[in-house]
Amino acid sequence: MIHNQLSVPGMDGTLFIHGCHFAHVDAEWSYHKHHHSSFELLHCLNGCAIEWINGHSVAFNKGDWLFLSSGVMHSTITNPQTPFAYFTVHFDTNDIFLFESFRFQAASTAA
Repeated sequence: MIHNQLSVPGMDGTLFIHGCHFAHVDAEWSYHKHHHSSFELLHCLNGCAIEWINGHSVAFNKGDWLFLSSGVMHSTITNPQTPFAYFTVHFDTNDIFLFESFRFQAASTAA
């Protein structure tokens, strides 16, 4: 059963990668509340954390993916007993249909 789905239609523009990184952090690590002017895609590779998204807590466990639209306030707090590893990529697009689709899907899954 599919609970949430983020579909990516065909692209007629450019995908801009603003940066990406992999990190392996200690237990009890946190990252302050912030936002980006581009989209962010995160993948939990190991461990677990709580991602605070616009004031709501979301469990972020091994194998999970999170998609954040531009301008979304978020922060991360890891489990106090286990290290945490994740991959993240920040990106944007000039394909207006894809841009609006991402913004709509991110808004509808946040509700």
